Amino acid sequence: MPEDVPATDVAMLFDRAAEAHAADRVESALEGYLQVLELAPDHVATLIHVAHVYLRFDRQRDAELVLQRLAASDDETLIASIAGLPEANLVFAGFCTGAGQPALADRILAKALRLWPDDPALNEAVGQRLADEGQYDAAEAYFRHALSVAPDRASTRLSQAELRVRQRDIAGALEILLDLLELEPGNSDAVRRAIAVIEDGVHDADLAAHFLHRLAELIEEDGEALAYIGFKMLADERFEGALAAFARASDLDLDTHETLIGSGTAAYGLGEERAAESYWLQGLAAIPDDAGAWLAVVETFAHDLPRGMLRRLVDGAAKRAEASPEELSRVAEFACQLTLHDLASEIVERALALRPGNVRSLEIKAALDRFKKD
Repeated sequence: MPEDVPATDVAMLFDRAAEAHAADRVESALEGYLQVLELAPDHVATLIHVAHVYLRFDRQRDAELVLQRLAASDDETLIASIAGLPEANLVFAGFCTGAGQPALADRILAKALRLWPDDPALNEAVGQRLADEGQYDAAEAYFRHALSVAPDRASTRLSQAELRVRQRDIAGALEILLDLLELEPGNSDAVRRAIAVIEDGVHDADLAAHFLHRLAELIEEDGEALAYIGFKMLADERFEGALAAFARASDLDLDTHETLIGSGTAAYGLGEERAAESYWLQGLAAIPDDAGAWLAVVETFAHDLPRGMLRRLVDGAAKRAEASPEELSRVAEFACQLTLHDLASEIVERALALRPGNVRSLEIKAALDRFKKD
């Protein structure tokens, strides 16, 4: 800092800019930081924050130039400038990486780790960088050390699970994620990652069902994830698990027409016809009042519902398309695909009564007439 510039002036300007930055007034913050640098061009903390703002504005080249200036500073000075907080060093290392300065990021992390060897966040960050470089055993050692200090640290467990995925230890990754959910049932990151790992990495249907069932038992707050699990189990004809997942989703106030019809389909698969009918009636009552929504339900459940229920859905779609020959023709086409030919004939006749020359309706009628002859 130039000798003729009072340190109090620099500190005041910096604090004012940092306050604007914390309040997300990023343009005002940048203006303030640049004022600081006019007085003290090598003020390290300000350079760090300016690099951050440049990256926020996607000014990659400007951020790189600032970080090059920082790279010329002494590492000890850099660390001391960030108020002695290991978390701040992590943030700065992330800025360096994002601005194309990974070597500087490694130096900062290494220095910080020597100062705070037991800091879990630093150990996790170093482990992630080693994992990115393919040094899996070394990465695992850092993750384990982080967890020895902070056993409940969710982000480290997620990083450890990602490491297992990279090592193609899918079962190991899922065990870590499920263990995390036992500690934090509301951890949505763990839920979504577990679903993705099962979807992409578990190719054995029985094993996938096993993990989905365990996952459903642990979820406490994510109704959408439970519904997803319900539909996955329904597709695999694991009706008991599907019905349980839908019931848990309902407990979380996720009673959509899809989940209700899914519940009915699962109950039907279990031979519980009365329960199935009850669910289906609730689901039908909840479908939005337009033909497209009814046909969307038909598409979703075409392979799962009994013909009587499919007929009710197609008929419901037709009733909501009464004023449009085009929509009626579309519904008739669905009926044909489901081999509900008598219902398709009724619907196409209604379409032709509205518009006798409708080409698509005439084509469907001709196809149905050929089918009857054959």
